[in-house]
Amino acid sequence: MGIGAVSTVILTFLANSFLLLVVFRNNPKSWTNRLVASLALIFALWTVGNLLALWPGEELVRLFWVRVVMLITAPMGGVTFLLAQIFPDSELPSGKKYLTWFVCFIMVATGIFALSPWMFVSLNNTANGGFDLTPGPAMILFAINHMGFTTIGCVLLVRKLLQSRGKVRFQRMFFITGTILTLILITLSNFVAVVFFGSMQYTFIGPTFTLFQVGLTTYAIVRHRLFDVRQYVIRAVVYTLFIFLLGLVFAFSFFYLRSVVFPSAVVDLRDSIIFVPLALGLALIFHPLRIRVDKLTDHIFFQHRYDPSQVLYDMALIMASTLRLDDLAHYFLRELLSEIGIERGFILILDGDTISSSFHEGFTDTPPYPTKEDLALCVSGRGIVLYEELPEGRLKERFFELRVYAAIPIRTRKEHVGVLFLGEKKSGDPYSGEDIRVLDIVAPEAALAIQNALAYEKISLFNETLKSEISKATEELKHANEHLLELDKLKDEFVSIASHELRTPLTAIKGFLSLELDKKLPKESKDHLVRAYSGVERMIGLTNDMLDVSRIESGRIELVKDVFNITALTREVLEDMMAKATLKKIRLSINTKAPYILTSDKNKIQQVLINLIDNAIKFTPEKGTVSLSLKKKNNFIEVSVTDTGIGIVKDQFEKAFSKFGRLDTSATKIGQTAGTGLGLYVCRKLVELSGGKLSLESKIGVGSVFRFTLPV
Repeated sequence: MGIGAVSTVILTFLANSFLLLVVFRNNPKSWTNRLVASLALIFALWTVGNLLALWPGEELVRLFWVRVVMLITAPMGGVTFLLAQIFPDSELPSGKKYLTWFVCFIMVATGIFALSPWMFVSLNNTANGGFDLTPGPAMILFAINHMGFTTIGCVLLVRKLLQSRGKVRFQRMFFITGTILTLILITLSNFVAVVFFGSMQYTFIGPTFTLFQVGLTTYAIVRHRLFDVRQYVIRAVVYTLFIFLLGLVFAFSFFYLRSVVFPSAVVDLRDSIIFVPLALGLALIFHPLRIRVDKLTDHIFFQHRYDPSQVLYDMALIMASTLRLDDLAHYFLRELLSEIGIERGFILILDGDTISSSFHEGFTDTPPYPTKEDLALCVSGRGIVLYEELPEGRLKERFFELRVYAAIPIRTRKEHVGVLFLGEKKSGDPYSGEDIRVLDIVAPEAALAIQNALAYEKISLFNETLKSEISKATEELKHANEHLLELDKLKDEFVSIASHELRTPLTAIKGFLSLELDKKLPKESKDHLVRAYSGVERMIGLTNDMLDVSRIESGRIELVKDVFNITALTREVLEDMMAKATLKKIRLSINTKAPYILTSDKNKIQQVLINLIDNAIKFTPEKGTVSLSLKKKNNFIEVSVTDTGIGIVKDQFEKAFSKFGRLDTSATKIGQTAGTGLGLYVCRKLVELSGGKLSLESKIGVGSVFRFTLPV
């Protein structure tokens, strides 16, 4: 046994261990994945045991390792048979439980006999370094177990292969190919060569052939979502290197301590082969190491992953707040392409089987749209159509011509509303399972939003028609307008009531989360609670903003005027915001000491100050400054909030104060979380209701100044 044999064994062991991790973490709840992982584990252990049995040594020691090998391989045939029964499904057949228990009984019985003289009576070393074995009667049981179950499984799989179609046929073809290749090659190296040629020279390489079965089966499982397991693959590779190095350290430490404690002891290389797998096993259950490896791979390989919950929140906000179809489609596409990182996309709105309207983003010119036949194929199934999963044919060629990589049917339970076509991802990666799940959730919501927008357009068109025919149908027009006003009033009342009803439970949730955060909790639990607390705060902010907008637009907002010192109020707000500024190492300051007295609504002015200072802190880089100044000009007090942020492009000034106006620069580069786009809108309205004006001055790379005036 030379260094080549040992190297082959180590590489085979690591390869099987790697495949075990990939297939198990792909879907640990699937029995197919569990059985494939079990085969990989059996093959990995067999690789080590086989080498130990072939290693030259005493006859009794080699006989022991031969029996261990038989114990390890006892479940091989049964697991292959069970896998053939269910592959590629996730559940064991409920109607064949008795058969499953029978196979398990045979495997256990074979394993018990494997360690007894009934399997192999004796072993005699030969002159060429090999050995002769005297088999016992239990070898018949092992042959029935291993060859019988494997052969029946292959026959069963061939029958299923002939009856299957599409993806399942593809998967079964890979499974049976790998199984047959492994069976033939192992038979040649470990049976034919030994029995007919009397050579055990290449017996050690037999376990290496198991990589065909495990590798091809694993590929068949993960082929259609290979990007989903990319993080598992990367982590598995890094983790394998970690545990291999840890195993070497463990083994060398063992031999060093052994040489110190027992100086006269003889060091056998076989001892290292025993203790290295032991160290690997210890490393596999070493939880802190796994956590550190996960964090390391996240930091290096997955920096640009998006947060699906944030994407869904942003998309829901757009769809819930936009009524015009044109605005809805373009806002929807821009946000989706930006968040997931897709180059281009277009939406086709369907009226039956014809295209009623279309919207696109990311194209320089209007893209060529699919034909009716292509659309029919895209909406014929219930799921998303991906380019890489399409069989070769006309539709795949058409996708290539359109530069489309995914088609998502936009449907409700009753009808098809349209189809969303998306291009290639900017990263060049295929669409992952996470992308598919996000799109699956967004599609039905988009269908409802589009239906609402279409209904709104119909109402708007109907309203215009009534206006054009006012001379002919004055009473009908009056009735329609009154109905629309009533709907608008109901909408405002609904938003107001919903905001009130939401704010109470959200405040309660925030309070309970705050109480829990004060307790001593495990780090993972505390992290989850902190995320929940942050989400509740965002929801409360959104609720308050929506309530203010509803009150402002319905004219129900009331100003309670009072005489107060705005300088003192500004200092109070700065003290309240100091903790948030300190986290980002931002310096807060006020440049005015003179007391200025106002007659206005103190609470509303405080809300404006909080919003403006909070925005300045949010969009100012670390170690920046935010300063406030107050001065009297004629009969007005002028308040200025100045920051050293990256600034705002001039053509986006008005957008900053519009409802749901989110900027393309500040929010994405500096802000930690995207806002609702309501804060500045509410600020301007409150200042105007108080008799003042809110304005903006900004310069890219220097900063921004938000300035508002209030009458004395």
